[in-house]
Amino acid sequence: MSNDWNAFRKKLEEEGVLFVDEETHALPRVREKNMRRWEHIRRILMLIQKKEPALYANEERTIEQVFEGLLRVTKKTKTIFFSMDELLDLLHDIDQEEGDFDMQEGSTSDYVKRVKEAFSRAKEEYAWRKGKIPEECVPSYRIGLPPPIPKNPSQ
Repeated sequence: MSNDWNAFRKKLEEEGVLFVDEETHALPRVREKNMRRWEHIRRILMLIQKKEPALYANEERTIEQVFEGLLRVTKKTKTIFFSMDELLDLLHDIDQEEGDFDMQEGSTSDYVKRVKEAFSRAKEEYAWRKGKIPEECVPSYRIGLPPPIPKNPSQ
């Protein structure tokens, strides 16, 4: 069996992990962030597959399964990040500061360093919720997605 990236991406779009609204894509900053989110998700899944070859990208795979797989291979728990959105948000911040990671040519070990950097930053950024369970810290909105763009009343 092999990866079906198109089906996996479509599933993520349906779940709201990635967005497809054409009006949203009209904003360059949002379009760039969405593209980076997809590239990070894809690279993370390939990272997991090095240790767990049976974890394929397909229409049945959820973002939660990818997140759980990453936690397994990095030997981390949900005490630092509670969701993939939080990780993707910090990876985006690191991309802004250090420059975009070359997803095509960059080495796996360099990418692992970037993921570890995100985990170490999360220890500081999310220190306030130490001892809490994920359900106590669920945001009322999706972290990575912008709020809906108001439409013109005539539409």
